[in-house]
Amino acid sequence: MVTLNATTIDGLTPGNYYTFIVTAVVADDISGESANASTYTKPERVQNLTTYNISTTSVSLRWQPPVGNCWYYLIQMLENSNFSKRVTINDTTIDSLTPGNYYTFIITALVGDSDIKGESAKTSTYTSK
Repeated sequence: MVTLNATTIDGLTPGNYYTFIVTAVVADDISGESANASTYTKPERVQNLTTYNISTTSVSLRWQPPVGNCWYYLIQMLENSNFSKRVTINDTTIDSLTPGNYYTFIITALVGDSDIKGESAKTSTYTSK
C-alpha cells in the first residue's frame, strides 16, 4: 500500500516488460477504477566488449550479453555519426574501414518498440596499415 502519488518499485529485471496497475482505495472494501501503465525497464550494459580479427579494412567485435533481457544491440562509431548497425547476436564484423585509422565502437543494448536504451559500452582500436 502506498499513501503518496508516486513510488519506486525496486528489484525488477533489467530489460523486462512490466504493467503496473494503480487503484485508489478509500476503505478496505471501497476502491475506484484502476489505471495502468506499461513499460520496459532499462537494459543493463553489455560486458567484456573486445575487438579481434583486426585487418586493414575491418574490425570484429564481441561482447557478453547484459544481465536481464535485450532485444538487439545498436552499434555506432564515434568517428562516423552516420554509421548505425543493429544486430541480434553478440558478435559482428564492421567492414569498409580505412586502413590505419583509429575507431571507437559504441555498443548499446535495446528493448521494446520504442528503443529503450541501456548504458553504452565503448572500445577503441586502429585498423591495420
